[in-house]
Amino acid sequence: MDDSANKKFSVPIDPEWFKWVIKKQGSSIRQLGKDEEIGKTDKTIGRAVKAKEIDADLLERIARRINVHPDYLAGKYSWTMALPVMDEEGVRDYWRDTYLDPKHFPYLHREQEGVAVRDHLKDTLLLHGISWEEFSSKPVNVQQRIKDQLDRMTTKVLSAWFPNCTPEYFIDMQEAMEWKTERDVYEAMLDYLVERGLATVYEPEEDDYDADAFAEKYLVDD
Repeated sequence: MDDSANKKFSVPIDPEWFKWVIKKQGSSIRQLGKDEEIGKTDKTIGRAVKAKEIDADLLERIARRINVHPDYLAGKYSWTMALPVMDEEGVRDYWRDTYLDPKHFPYLHREQEGVAVRDHLKDTLLLHGISWEEFSSKPVNVQQRIKDQLDRMTTKVLSAWFPNCTPEYFIDMQEAMEWKTERDVYEAMLDYLVERGLATVYEPEEDDYDADAFAEKYLVDD
């Protein structure tokens, strides 16, 4: 059967990054092509890599199989590897191995995206005989205390049985940890760059407050 017959829509991918992640996760395109859960041949996957785009469903299945977030597998952060500072000796490997390691982007994060935190809280309250209206009538600071205590106690119970259990707020942390700009990348590894002598941290003078915000915090040495 022609693979294109079942094609819904395609997602752009970074070919080199895609192959690197698969290899890093102990697999290969050839192995994936033999996997019944993937349902596509290695030739089909290879054509997608060559075309720099892949069927969204196929990307999802591969990501689930090798345990990474599909956006990460597609190359959401691969643009960071092309920043000028990455050409400095050792920096690219440090950034990739320290911040972009697949273990930081498990498929679990994909599944957590489908969890509506607010609905989860409403259901928890309802199961214990408390209406959302009753909860909402509390002052905002009290609402937050209740949520925090529920999270801590739930995490404590689950951690006794599942050591890898993470608190609910970790979902929000994932979003906060995303890198969207060049500045985000430099700030993430600023200590390393300073230690290597590739960046200099300084406090701006009063006359500098109109300067570029990126340069105010630190200079990336050429």
